Amino acid sequence: MKTFKQYIAEAKNAHLSHIDQSLLVDGSSGVKTTVNFLESLVDMLDGGTDKAIKIGLKWDGAPGLTAGIDPESGKFFVGTKSVFSKKIPKVNFTNEDIDKFHGGQGELADKLKLALKLLPKIWKDKGVFQGDLMFTPDQKSKEKIDGESLLVFRPNSISYAVSLDSDIGKQINSAKLGIAMHTRYTGDSLPEMSASFDVSKDEFKENKDVWFDDANLTDVGGALFSAEESRNMASLLKPLKKGASEAGRIINRLQGSSKGIILELLKFDNSQIKKGIGITNPKKYYADFVEWLIGEKSKKLKSFDEVKEKALRTKLKSDGKYWETVIEFISQSIVIKEKIITQLNKIKQLKTFVKTDSGFKVVGQEGFTAISDGTIVKLVDRLEFTRNLFTTSKDWDAGEKPKLWK
Repeated sequence: MKTFKQYIAEAKNAHLSHIDQSLLVDGSSGVKTTVNFLESLVDMLDGGTDKAIKIGLKWDGAPGLTAGIDPESGKFFVGTKSVFSKKIPKVNFTNEDIDKFHGGQGELADKLKLALKLLPKIWKDKGVFQGDLMFTPDQKSKEKIDGESLLVFRPNSISYAVSLDSDIGKQINSAKLGIAMHTRYTGDSLPEMSASFDVSKDEFKENKDVWFDDANLTDVGGALFSAEESRNMASLLKPLKKGASEAGRIINRLQGSSKGIILELLKFDNSQIKKGIGITNPKKYYADFVEWLIGEKSKKLKSFDEVKEKALRTKLKSDGKYWETVIEFISQSIVIKEKIITQLNKIKQLKTFVKTDSGFKVVGQEGFTAISDGTIVKLVDRLEFTRNLFTTSKDWDAGEKPKLWK
């Protein structure tokens, strides 16, 4: 099985692991990742001064754009994550390239052409970066929400809003394109590049046509826990830390005997989230997983007969107590994660809403990332994100389908 860091490096920042799924991805090392990150985050929000961990904001932009100076040709390009393909890299140096690689893909070609025209204006020097497209001119509108005049844009499922009279509101109003930069790529050629997440907006030049930001949250002073909240977090961390050793030992054992079932549990977990179902009872959750897995095998494998079903049920039943321990650890980490997210959502430069059929509803940010010693994990309230996704008005400003958590 790939290590957590290999998983990240090979994904080219396409999919980062959720902190509560780290043990399913990386075994006992994932258990340590979860405990260390959650403990460090709680300490930070208790007013701790440890600078080893950095918090990033996940912008709900779409599509993801990659742009910069091609290290081989020295020319400026734009594209999607397909610029890194080793077979046919779709690197766009001209509008003709965009038509060739992305023609017929809805509004994507138009967005790439606008990015190719405007992004060079903010580039200081060499470098390849990835960011989320936040708006183009057609995605901005002026709205009255709770009596306040706001400038609103919706790149995906979340609507971002800012006061029209504020400095940032004026900047966004005059800009023709908005982008949130979050990833840097380095290497001698695009297919061989590696990702890092130390991007700062200071690396780009100001220009009235492009509004940009980075993903860094440098001041968490507005999100600190109260004394009572700190005591509550300590009481939640205690059983998680106490059970970490056993969870790590068990997941390593399961990795040796049940790698395929671990992958199936990841699929099941994601499918439950999309249905808006979380873990409330580990024993019942595992029982539901067993029935789901039997159903999946029956649908997809013609050779899955009664004999094989009986054998699988026997194995799953004999390992049941181990899987329930793993699921309990995941459940405990989710509870702590969601309380951390609640605090971090108190830090807002832009207001966040979802646009429903009956108006705008206030929501939290899409999520956050935590980075330490080169390892990065996602902190996302996936149940809230799913609820928001399916209650959002479907007149998509971006002209594209919303993204689902994977």
